Amino acid sequence: MSLIINILSMEKERKKQLNFQFWKVENKEEALYVIKQCSYGFLFVAGLNILLGFLINMATIIDGVIYLVLGLLLLFLRSRVVSILLLLISGAGIVVTFLNKIGVTYGGSNVFLAIIVFYFAIASVYTTFKYHKLG
Repeated sequence: MSLIINILSMEKERKKQLNFQFWKVENKEEALYVIKQCSYGFLFVAGLNILLGFLINMATIIDGVIYLVLGLLLLFLRSRVVSILLLLISGAGIVVTFLNKIGVTYGGSNVFLAIIVFYFAIASVYTTFKYHKLG
């Protein structure tokens, strides 16, 4: 319970800094904050993929469900394995997005979104390992 209270009392300026500079995590509360922010990012991308799947291309629903399940697992378990899976999937997403962009395959071509998701994945891997190291 005290962990949650400490997160709520973190200064706004420190939270802003951690949103973009995850490598500056110094304690378990900050690591938990970054893990939660990354999880919320993955859940947002999952919702976006599922919504676009119903509107445009049904195949993206699979991506959305994968991000949804792994994002929830990351949020509740703070698992290093889950964060590594997210990194692998988002890395593959960048490759597929570039292939779509140059016309080799058909699908989404938002490279900027793919890079942001990959950044979330890197941050989640780093902070889950840091979280468990800080014990």
